[in-house]
Amino acid sequence: MDVILGPEIQQFTFRYVDDLLVVSRSFDEHLSHLKQLFRALADAHITLNLEKTKFFQTEVVFLGHVLSTKGVFPDPDKTVAIRDFPRPRTVKQLRAFLGLCNFYRRFSSTYSDAIFPLTALLQKDHKWSWSEREECAFERVKSLFLETVILGFPDFSQPFYLQTDSSGVALGCELYQLSSNEHLVLGFASRVLHGPELLYTVTEKELLAVIFGLKKFRTILLGHRVVIRTDHYALKFLGQCRLLNERLTRWTMTLNEYDFVIEHVAGKDNVVADVLSRFPPQLGDVSLVKGPMPIVATVEDYVVGLFESRGRQRMQDLFLHLGDHQRADPFYGPIITRLLGQPTVLNITQNRLSVHFSLHNDVLIYTHLTDGFPCLVVPEKFVTPLIIYYHEVFGHF
Repeated sequence: MDVILGPEIQQFTFRYVDDLLVVSRSFDEHLSHLKQLFRALADAHITLNLEKTKFFQTEVVFLGHVLSTKGVFPDPDKTVAIRDFPRPRTVKQLRAFLGLCNFYRRFSSTYSDAIFPLTALLQKDHKWSWSEREECAFERVKSLFLETVILGFPDFSQPFYLQTDSSGVALGCELYQLSSNEHLVLGFASRVLHGPELLYTVTEKELLAVIFGLKKFRTILLGHRVVIRTDHYALKFLGQCRLLNERLTRWTMTLNEYDFVIEHVAGKDNVVADVLSRFPPQLGDVSLVKGPMPIVATVEDYVVGLFESRGRQRMQDLFLHLGDHQRADPFYGPIITRLLGQPTVLNITQNRLSVHFSLHNDVLIYTHLTDGFPCLVVPEKFVTPLIIYYHEVFGHF
């Protein structure tokens, strides 16, 4: 179909297999677009089914979404299936439920937090146990789709605001614009800190939240003015200090790709980003908002799967049971035994390096004697998968 339509017609059409959607700014432009489309289809000897064709619509259902002049929101017929989904009794049923919810995850700012207790049941070798905690999470996820959330579009003639925050275990950000003193949200994003990121300094975590937000909304922000708002005051002076940390230097180079200014905001005013960064969530009573909510967000996010990759499950298993994996490692296991005061025999290499190791909450830590920087010890069998995973998910920064 793309070959038949050509690049010019593709600019004002959305295509999925044999479904075509034509979008235009005005009625006259729409007539011109339809004329170009019909000419291309006729040249290719393609006919349309008139009964399945609708013209001059201000609201259409397309690929499970309702598109209108006001924005985009989920097809009510689809969200009914989520709200009426029975309690899962197997891993397969839970995967089906979360897979259905994932299709509409961009319509909720707290979706990742809500599903956290449920994703633990999907881990390999995890015994199925459905308690009150899982039931609360299940009902909370379903309640997210009781709201009618309208997602709108960014105005590229106005500056953007990226509000970021980092808690001890997660990152959160909110992209928005100000129009006639109205706060128009363009998108939310959050993710958990992984493995070594948990050992970053406060400044590193706060800057990582900024980098995460910029990369999440890169297609919108690149080439446009963006005000980065953070409650970490030290980031205001990022460009004025000599960075000795290679990681901060690399991230600063990423920042330099954008036209930005950093603005400090008091923590009490950094509400949304702060909430998004709090992880895991506190499950409890859910206050529901009835009626449509005029929240604006981008439509360009891709539909994501249950996990970013199979590698994510393996990495979750690694860091959730890191101490057990370290003790099972043939090289690090004996070192842990020695640190616990139990008799064991170490080879020359283990004995020489043992002064660098210590135990913290039953997890083996390696400390560089030169700079005193602590590092989590990764068992040998996880080294290559860990490198591949971080390269695929986080890129090179």
